[in-house]
Amino acid sequence: MLSIITACCRPENIPIICKSIQFDKIHKWIIVYDTSNGRTYPKLYAGNSKILEVECMGGIAGNPQKNYGMSLVSDGFLYFLDDDNLVHPTFWGILESVEPEYFYTFDQAWAMKRIRLTGNNIKLTFIDTAMFLVHKRHVRDIQWKVESYHADGQFIMDIAEQNSGCHKYIRQIGCYYNLLSKKT
Repeated sequence: MLSIITACCRPENIPIICKSIQFDKIHKWIIVYDTSNGRTYPKLYAGNSKILEVECMGGIAGNPQKNYGMSLVSDGFLYFLDDDNLVHPTFWGILESVEPEYFYTFDQAWAMKRIRLTGNNIKLTFIDTAMFLVHKRHVRDIQWKVESYHADGQFIMDIAEQNSGCHKYIRQIGCYYNLLSKKT
């Protein structure tokens, strides 16, 4: 079971992200709109039972929204997909081989710069939000740091620290970075 959590302040990207998701392989896509500063968003998928659109205020880089999204999931794998990232087609093959005893990291393609960020280096600024897949059992009480721009690295570092010996690196691209609009 997989739940995808997307913190969103760029709703124009959501339909494009939606096309990269294979809905038959997920339990739920949770889109958490950032309603800080009076922002409002249309509910694009109200009739789709696999998509939950909710709202949350505060913080930077979508961190409170990711925490809220996590609170809505009771079991299974969590995948955090920012609203300027896309799922790479190989991700769905990766998903077929995962086991709940482990959390996983994989590589990320930067479409515009033609570079690849590798998931074998779990450190601040070396790993991005969409480069890991973690089972809810590994999260425990770990939260995204609400006021930290580098919370993605810190989150997975905390997961690794509290779950020693449970990490598997998969040397494949699982996502694209900054392929979509960066407008905020």
